[in-house]
Order: sequence, then structure tokens, then C-alpha cells
Amino acid sequence: MHLNRLKAATVLSKAQLDCVVYGGDALVFFYGLPVLLTDSLQLMVHEANLTAAGKAICSALNYSQVEVDEARDFKEVARYVPQGSTPTHAFKINKDTLLFTHNFPEQAYEKCEPLRIYIHASTVYHVNMNNSLRYSSHPKLPKNDFQCVYFLREEAYYDSILDTMFKPPSGSRHIKLLEILRSYLMNLISFTTTLSEGRIFVGQDLYAKKSRDPTSVKIHPYLLKRLACVRFDNRTYLIRAFVHGRLNGEESARERSELQGCLKLHGLAQGATKGQQRDPAPTSAVKSLTPFLVQRHGVLAVEWHPISCPPPNRIP
Repeated sequence: MHLNRLKAATVLSKAQLDCVVYGGDALVFFYGLPVLLTDSLQLMVHEANLTAAGKAICSALNYSQVEVDEARDFKEVARYVPQGSTPTHAFKINKDTLLFTHNFPEQAYEKCEPLRIYIHASTVYHVNMNNSLRYSSHPKLPKNDFQCVYFLREEAYYDSILDTMFKPPSGSRHIKLLEILRSYLMNLISFTTTLSEGRIFVGQDLYAKKSRDPTSVKIHPYLLKRLACVRFDNRTYLIRAFVHGRLNGEESARERSELQGCLKLHGLAQGATKGQQRDPAPTSAVKSLTPFLVQRHGVLAVEWHPISCPPPNRIP
């Protein structure tokens, strides 16, 4: 019965419209996490396929597209702004995201079908739908219509969350969306903890100490392998999230920007912005050292260095 939530994804796949399941449904069906599902399903498609995806959903299932007046009907995703100012939304409903509601709400609840379906352009969550290595089907789903349903791999999910947090689609850091993305991140951390035999760290009990030296932390080999697949400029935030827990968003954004400048300086990335084409010496008073993933004698490890002096054996 619970697989009824994925009917829309199978419809799009049968229509040969590549789609990926996002949000809480991905955490439940792909990662097996005990997450409370909402009455909404989130799917992603190529930007060019938004209209075709909407037509396929409406013709095959009991859903109708809803044209949304953002200012009136979508206040739950409206970021707080001073009175009289124009609200900033997480994404542009009716343009980057289409909303569909079930024609028979009571039937939706009885059959465990989502009351609302959001179909996002993949660019909303910074997902490259052309890179099939970043998503895959779930082998544990029944081998029928659901075998063609795709989910983001763990490393792609991390990149998507962090890119959306630091490069929000609206241009502003959206409070409601940030809360949702952080909850996804914490759930993925729980997933990683479970797979690494219940422990992220090896050695000392870090949580027993209020003040701890992050440079002495040894991270579980499973997590190191996942970090090696995550994009270079997102690893720093992830390592800090595992070591420190709660992070300062402004400092994290600054460090990420400086790290991107460091990539440009050391020939690891192209296309840095003007603001990144300066000396990337760290300006944060709290974060004097930056974690880098390195390879020592064929073994992955984390080393802490000044951001302007990355280790030569770092993983690109």
C-alpha cells in the first residue's frame, strides 16, 4: 500500500521522462530511514520536461495542476521579511516547480497516496540529471513497475542539499527551506552512522567532551569513502558537521567561498567569481584550520591545514 506514493514516479518513467524521487520519500524508500512522511511527494525532472511531466501525471492519475498565487497561497514557504517588503520564495512555483493536488483527498488518505505532488526542475536542487552515476534504482523494491524508480545516491544527495543551502534558487537563504534541508542532512548522517556500525568516529568518545580538538578526530572508513565521492568544496562542511554538530551558517558560507578560491588558485577548479579571485587566506576567527580529505599510503584520512596551504596529497 505504501508504494502508492511512488505511482507518479512510475508514470513518468513509463513516459520515458527521467525523474528522481527527492525529499522524505527518498530517505524512506532508498535509505530505509524511519522518517515521518508528509502528505507531499517531491519529484525532479529535466527542466525541459516540466510541462510534459505535468501532462503525464494528470492523464494517468487523479491529480490536477494548481496555479499558485505565491503571495496568497504559499505563505508556508515564504521567508520572513519586514512588513511592506516583497516576500522571497524558495523557488518559483508555476515556473521552476509545478504543484498538483489530488482530485479526491479522502481517497488519497485511504490509499496512502500523496495529497500533493511537486515536480521540480532538477536545477532547483542542483541535480545533474544527465549524470546517471549520481542516481540509481532501488534493488529492494518489487521487480515490477517500481523497478524503474530512481533515487539520488548518498554523495549526490549530500551535494544537492549543500548546494541548495549555499546557492538557494531564489538568491536568498530561505528559512523554511533551510530547516527542511538540514533535517534531510541530519537524517542522512543517521543513515551513515548506522552503516558504519553505529559509529561515525573511531577512538575516543567525542560527544562526552564539551570542548574537543577536531584535528584529533579519526573518522570511520565508510564515511571517508563517501566523502571522497562528494564534491571537493562540500566536504569541508560535511566533516565539520560530523565533528562539531551545529555550525555557524555565515562562517560556513565564508569558508566555502574561500575554499572555492583556493581551488582556483591551485588549479583544481575553473570559473571562480571575481570575489574568489583574491588571496583566499581565511578570515574566520573561529575556523583557523580547514579539513582536507587526503590519501596516505593508499588509505583515506582527514588532515587539517590552513586554507591557503592545502596538502599536496589531497583528494581532488
